Amino acid sequence: MIAPVGHADRYTALPAMDQRKLVELRSVVGDEELRLMLDLLPAEGRRAMETIETARVAGDMDRARRAAHSLKGLAGNFGAQRIEAVARDIENGTNALEDLDRLLPILAGALEEMRAGM
Repeated sequence: MIAPVGHADRYTALPAMDQRKLVELRSVVGDEELRLMLDLLPAEGRRAMETIETARVAGDMDRARRAAHSLKGLAGNFGAQRIEAVARDIENGTNALEDLDRLLPILAGALEEMRAGM
């Protein structure tokens, strides 16, 4: 079940980026490779957001869930916890267009905050 409208703070309580995950990735791939990998995240996030929005307009909840699933995995790989949580709720809990209407602005905010912090 998706948190009601007034519970957006459930997401904002999560860090935009998990610093421990970034340290772990940096130790494996190095600074330069990590930067290249992180540079992909905003564009992929925008692409997923556009797909979810297009699916919402078309009433295609399955397509929205698939795009959210991909975004959830990508965000999880980089420790983007807030994006991952919203994408997970879209993937697993969205049964109505109203849910997407509530979650898309939260997802957009999480993506913007992640971009601003990079």
